[in-house]
Amino acid sequence: YLADDHKNLWIDPSLSSSTADSSSGPGSVALDRHTKILADHRAECELLKNKARSGGDSITISSNLFSPVGTAPMSLPLASKSLGVNLTAPAWAVTSMYVKDHVDMMSSVDVDFIHEAKRLIVSGVAPDRLFGLIPDVEALMSEPAFQNTSLLSQWTATLANSFGIPSLPCRMAVMWLQWLLMRWLVHPVPATYHAIPDWYKLTPYQMLISHPVYVDFHIWPRLRDTIIQRVDLQSQPSYWYSEAATTIDCSRSGCNQDAVSHDSNARFTLSKPFVQHLMDLSNWSVGPCIRKHIPDACTVVRIKYSAA
Repeated sequence: YLADDHKNLWIDPSLSSSTADSSSGPGSVALDRHTKILADHRAECELLKNKARSGGDSITISSNLFSPVGTAPMSLPLASKSLGVNLTAPAWAVTSMYVKDHVDMMSSVDVDFIHEAKRLIVSGVAPDRLFGLIPDVEALMSEPAFQNTSLLSQWTATLANSFGIPSLPCRMAVMWLQWLLMRWLVHPVPATYHAIPDWYKLTPYQMLISHPVYVDFHIWPRLRDTIIQRVDLQSQPSYWYSEAATTIDCSRSGCNQDAVSHDSNARFTLSKPFVQHLMDLSNWSVGPCIRKHIPDACTVVRIKYSAA
């Protein structure tokens, strides 16, 4: 759960192994305990909403998550002497629990890049050389620019162009977000983590449940959680997402020139107002075709219907 400047992920084992306490009455320890459980449940509901939320400095995971009576999908319990001890790590260091072996076709592109980029860094390649300083959106439009840009900008430009999104500014915005996320997945340090919009950072489901890595790149946090919970959507990603991706929109008015500016080297980059625009989740939508595959999609994404 998120609280103030910390993210606390906690599952009370009493939810699955509570015992009756005949001596407890109103105001007792038992009542206080269940009051806290209710409060935590409400906090979780708030957490799963599509809202920007505080990045937090650390994540605390109760070791009860690993207990046989816990409900989290952990494969091995901790030793009994370790139970009751909270495990704390910097938020930037808690990465995605994505499937690394026997990956699906859609995820293989992501996993291969992550492995190769990590290998290059270990071999001595400077991260800034591998990533560049910012996403090079000119690589979307120019083959010479593509050939001369960083490895990460080449990868994200190729991915953004593959979705079939008709709007160039929207492809630029998608590339910008995916560049930020992939940079952190490859090189998890505080600076790369804090550059990601809060709503694009990992949800508890992404941290704790094994899933295809392509899920991490979906824009809407509740859509990511929905896919992780639905095996049918995971098993046929290219079937449903290839159609929906063509309708992704960042709800921007104005001409294409307003979305870009020139950097000190006279290369195209995104204008500051457009960067601020794409960092706001409320500006992102997808077309109604997604409802053919997720009938209740309006509860997890913003659906934009075409004007009559």
